Amino acid sequence: MKGKWSGAAMACTLGLALVSGCIRDKTTIGYVAGPEGLVVEDPSFAGGLLLEPGTPERTAGGDLRVQVAMKNLRRGDYRCQYQFLWYDGEGMLLPHSSTPWRQLTLHGHETKVVEAVSTLPGAETYRIQVRRAN
Repeated sequence: MKGKWSGAAMACTLGLALVSGCIRDKTTIGYVAGPEGLVVEDPSFAGGLLLEPGTPERTAGGDLRVQVAMKNLRRGDYRCQYQFLWYDGEGMLLPHSSTPWRQLTLHGHETKVVEAVSTLPGAETYRIQVRRAN
């Protein structure tokens, strides 16, 4: 697996995305991130959040485990939902692979680490999606 993304690389990517315009749909995914890269689809929402995906690891049972640090860059609360998606070695989404959307509130400048474990055979990599909380 590829190594951790550096904070500078992530901040640079966010900076470029912020000047590209805004999408106003509240159901739009703000982030799609994984070891292969980051896509910011809602810069006005994603601009207040920093994601630092960790390197996926195998559990003793062979399942894929991932951790992602999520940091609120603002003073106020940041309310969002996130979910993990699991992919095979060829980059194909595994059937029934998405986790349920989970609620998360990050208080001003707070960082939390979220984690998921895939019990699906063939899971080799992942993506995390983050969107505005309903």
